[in-house]
Amino acid sequence: MAYLQISPAFHLRNYVRHFWIIKNEVNEVMPKVLGPLADGCHGILFQPAEDGYFFGRHNKKIPELCLHGQTLTETSLILEGSFNTFGVCFKPNALKILFNIDANELTDDCLDLAALKSARDYYLCEKLHYATTSKEKINIMSDYLFHLVNKNENSHDWVTGRAISLLTQPGLMPDLSILQKDLCLSGRSIERKFKEHVGISPHLFLRITRFNFALNQLQTNNYNLLSDIAFDNGYADQAHFIREFKLYTGLSPFQFKKQTKLSVLPLYNESEKSKAI
Repeated sequence: MAYLQISPAFHLRNYVRHFWIIKNEVNEVMPKVLGPLADGCHGILFQPAEDGYFFGRHNKKIPELCLHGQTLTETSLILEGSFNTFGVCFKPNALKILFNIDANELTDDCLDLAALKSARDYYLCEKLHYATTSKEKINIMSDYLFHLVNKNENSHDWVTGRAISLLTQPGLMPDLSILQKDLCLSGRSIERKFKEHVGISPHLFLRITRFNFALNQLQTNNYNLLSDIAFDNGYADQAHFIREFKLYTGLSPFQFKKQTKLSVLPLYNESEKSKAI
C-alpha cells in the first residue's frame, strides 16, 4: 500500500497543509483500516464509490466526497474495496475561510461535499471521477479551492490566525494567558472565535498540538526513552503522555508503532515525507 503527501502550490499554502494519496499496490481482499488522527485540522476525503466505501462510527457510510471536521478521539474508517483515496489536509482555520461553515458544526463529523452549492456548480465530484492521474486530481482540487479563496477573500480572522501561530511554534507550549495578553482579548472572546474558526477550544487545540509534536518525535525515533518524549513536550510524566496518546490513538505508543507497520495507516502527521508537484 502506497501513501504519499504532496505539498500545495504557493498560492494555497495559507490554507492547505498538504494533499495526500493512498493506493493499493496489490489486489488485497481483506477490509482495510484507516486511522485518522487528531491533528488540529479539517480535510477532504475522496474515495470513488465504484472502488469501495468507507464506513465510520456506528457503521455509518461515508460520502465518497467528504468534508470532515476536527478528529478529537480515536476512530477508524473501514474500507470494503480497494484504496484509491485522495485527500486534502487543511490548515486549522481554513474551513471557515473557504466554506463559510462554523468549524464546530463539523467537529468529529463530516458532510457530503458534493451536496454543497460551490462543489455542485464546479462539478467537482464529476471532474475528480474523470481524472486519470493523481496530478490531475490535485490540479482539479487546487483550482476549486483557489476559486473559494477568491470568493471568500474577506473572511479571514486575524485573531484566530495569530492564536494558531502562537500555539503551534515547535518547542513552545505557551500558557493560554499569553494569548489574552498578546491579543488584548478576554479568554471567553478568544474561545468563541476559536470554536467558530477552528472547531475546538484553544486549550484542546494546544493538547492536540502537543500530541502531534510528541507523535512526530516517536515516529522519527528522536528519543532514547519514552520519558524523553514526555518531558520534551511538556507532559507531567511518562504516564501522563501514555494516557493522552491512548486518548487520541486508542493504542499505547509501543502498540501504535507496531501496528502502523501492519494494517492501520495514520493520516496527516507531519513526519511523512512530502513531495512538490
